[in-house]
Amino acid sequence: MPERHCLLLHGFTGGPFEVEPLADHLRRHGFECTVPTLPGHDEGLRTLGRVHWYDWLDAAASETYRLTKAHGAIDLVGFSMGD
Repeated sequence: MPERHCLLLHGFTGGPFEVEPLADHLRRHGFECTVPTLPGHDEGLRTLGRVHWYDWLDAAASETYRLTKAHGAIDLVGFSMGD
């Protein structure tokens, strides 16, 4: 069976810690997982006020493009970014 790749995205004001438990579970079952930190979600959220929703969308799209170019189809898992 070919290795599956997952892109896991955290929620608004969160971080990779939100999805790492799921990533760990998936890794134990043979999935390769990528868990990026979205723009503005640095420690203490110091730069959050300088980014916009489209910065998150661009980051997710760029990572999706990179992964699909390298591995073909991927699975995408994410938290809601609000209403």
